[in-house]
Amino acid sequence: MPACFPMRATVGNSGAMRSSSMTTSHAASPMKPTAIPAGGRARRASTVFVGAETLHFEIERLADGGWTLNGAGQAEVAGLIDVDLGFTPATNLLAIRRFDLGVGMSTPAPAAYLAFPELRLMRLEQSYRRLDDTRYGYDAPMFGYNAILEVSPAGFVLDYPGLWRSAARLE
Repeated sequence: MPACFPMRATVGNSGAMRSSSMTTSHAASPMKPTAIPAGGRARRASTVFVGAETLHFEIERLADGGWTLNGAGQAEVAGLIDVDLGFTPATNLLAIRRFDLGVGMSTPAPAAYLAFPELRLMRLEQSYRRLDDTRYGYDAPMFGYNAILEVSPAGFVLDYPGLWRSAARLE
């Protein structure tokens, strides 16, 4: 398992809005609050895996809705809006903010998922259901995962049951 996962995602047409996180493993790590507006869309993600060897991935959503991984087209995810990097809940923030669901509302939220060990983008069917101001029902059938995510008022995931928990929640 790699030792660290820096990730940067750029949203919006201007590229001015950014979300960043650093995760050291499946264990918790703090996240810095960042302004990502409702309606923001993933445009680019860059990630580096540092472990036995360093791996670098550039994921980009093109103006025509296509996606590339290290410059290679990824036809399976063409037309999708969000990216999901399974090692960090930071990418859930993008969908939560973009959909800006009212309490009781739900929506499908398919995403371009960076698959390991295949190292390709694949379509991830997932959905969100807003339960109240700080909780979302989340479902990713491909992984048999269904849980209630706890989020901050800004939409940052604080508790991703069984997978991740904010360091602030561990204290």
